[in-house]
Amino acid sequence: MNKKQIHTTICDLYELNGVTNRASLRRLINRHLKKEYPNKTWDELTLLEQHIFTHILITEPIFDKYVQDDIKQKKISRKIQKESKEMSLDIDVKLKEQNEINEKIMKQYYVENDTEQGKKEAYRQLCEDYKAIIKEGTPQTYEEWTKTPLRLYDYIMSRSLETAQESIDEEMSVLPERINDTIIKTILKILKVEFEIEIDIQRITDCLTFLYNFEPGNEFEELLFEYDPALPLSKEAQQEIISMNKQFQLYTDMLDKLDFFHKKEKA
Repeated sequence: MNKKQIHTTICDLYELNGVTNRASLRRLINRHLKKEYPNKTWDELTLLEQHIFTHILITEPIFDKYVQDDIKQKKISRKIQKESKEMSLDIDVKLKEQNEINEKIMKQYYVENDTEQGKKEAYRQLCEDYKAIIKEGTPQTYEEWTKTPLRLYDYIMSRSLETAQESIDEEMSVLPERINDTIIKTILKILKVEFEIEIDIQRITDCLTFLYNFEPGNEFEELLFEYDPALPLSKEAQQEIISMNKQFQLYTDMLDKLDFFHKKEKA
């Protein structure tokens, strides 16, 4: 039920569809909703909390302002009691179902003194309940189960530990990167503040990008830096290769010398 549906639900429940000033009604509902559940949005409330609000908490404010006729109040109150009873029964059913699931989770299906047929039937039931409750993965084989019989609880705990370990491993794998990043940022700050030296990040980016993407423009062993009429290439093609090779040489020297910083100019 979204925020819009709550207004519709309350209008239907309290027979307020004839109210002309809907804006005032919405303000009343929203005000009391915020008062009763200040730290939750409507969508964050459980179905039970939503029901309590629409059928109990908002009743008196609605009656006071919009339903002042005693006969109508009694009629609506009976409707509220009926729906609340149905909600209570539904909750009881859900609790019973959850209790049954909890019993299966903690149950030890293996009985050592049971017959072979009884053990196989218990294993079949275990697999069926595993599929219904845990859903993912597969249980032990029958042979494994008879040697080390696990409960559904054991499977659940094992999966929880695996998930926790994966989270730890992921965090630890990220940690060195964070440390290195922090060290670099600290060094950059010291250089800038204490020595007025700035690192040219754009220059580093241009250099590494070019060198990463650079491919020699000819198939000869040595880079071409001057026009060679003996080569089977046009002058224009050679000039383009020469230009790229010179840029390659420039960036290579720059990287070798780490020429990516400059003294900050004083104002």
